[in-house]
Amino acid sequence: PNLPLDLSIPNPDKKKNIQESEWAYSYFHMTPTIAGITILSKFQNDVKNAESQVIEFCHKEIGEVEIVYDEFQALAGTNATYLMPGDELVITAGIGAFSKSAKPSVSVDGASASLNADGMAEYKTTVGNPGEYTKRVNINYVKQDGTTASVVKEIKYRVGVPSGLVVSTDKTRVFYQDLENPLSVIGGGGAGAEKVSVNVTGPEVSFRNAGAGTYIVTPKRLGIATVTASDGKGKPVTLQIPIKPVPAPLATVGGRAGGEMAAGIFKIQKGVAAELRDFVFEGVKWSVTSYIVYFTGKGFEEGEQLFEVNGPYFSDEVKTFLKRVQPGTTVVIDEIYVTGPGGRKKLEQNISFTLN
Repeated sequence: PNLPLDLSIPNPDKKKNIQESEWAYSYFHMTPTIAGITILSKFQNDVKNAESQVIEFCHKEIGEVEIVYDEFQALAGTNATYLMPGDELVITAGIGAFSKSAKPSVSVDGASASLNADGMAEYKTTVGNPGEYTKRVNINYVKQDGTTASVVKEIKYRVGVPSGLVVSTDKTRVFYQDLENPLSVIGGGGAGAEKVSVNVTGPEVSFRNAGAGTYIVTPKRLGIATVTASDGKGKPVTLQIPIKPVPAPLATVGGRAGGEMAAGIFKIQKGVAAELRDFVFEGVKWSVTSYIVYFTGKGFEEGEQLFEVNGPYFSDEVKTFLKRVQPGTTVVIDEIYVTGPGGRKKLEQNISFTLN
């Protein structure tokens, strides 16, 4: 478009010297203040008008982009493909319009899905253990203005148990190393617990009957546990359940994992604790076995002081230097080792306190 904006120097060929050829000199030399403001206001209005014309031109160009929808298909879906009595069933339905020239790019959990002749993506997979699962679908497509857009949808589904047996790990979908993991196996079709046989195998896995339909599984090593259950009526149910380590604890001093703390409060601390927060199993304990303490900053101008400590409690040497901490002191606790389910391990975490 022709823009109403002219910032060129007027009559450049008639300028007598370099100074007169300058833009500011040409417009504002010997110009009264009011006239100068008027000139600047004109430039401002010209810029706004030019901006408006550019926007109008761009909008017009966008409006001329056309995508022809040449395929239509009825779409229907449900909120679940496996329901139990009392569950709510939700059905959504409508008509989808497609353009063969604007093929979408579809991925499911990061894996590309191929398009069929109608431009619809098809993704096939074999489901595993019983339970509820979610697939993350990412769709990239071309909008009417020619730009690309992305939409993410979550597809939820439930995998049932064949032959009427219900096998559940109760608390989680995994077994934790060195813990007593509850397992429930209930026979279907009225089969009592006495008719159900259960076997659990895996790397150093032991299990015992803890009552009607309840078992305790204790794995000693990481890997995969195989649960096989049968009620004598149909094909046995076999589940592959991962054996994972218990999550690492959080090392704390005075209930905090670092940050700012009053010097007076830090002086009365007894040592380092290992806390396992928000874990599904209660009563799981970790113990601190060793760590290194550094004192720097205010009160330690002669240089950094370093101490190795065995056990959770501060040693007598550390307690002596605790008396010197003050606002401006930095205390770092590193190389923290703990023992618990699965044995001894080093934490990737360190603790740093700035005292105030």
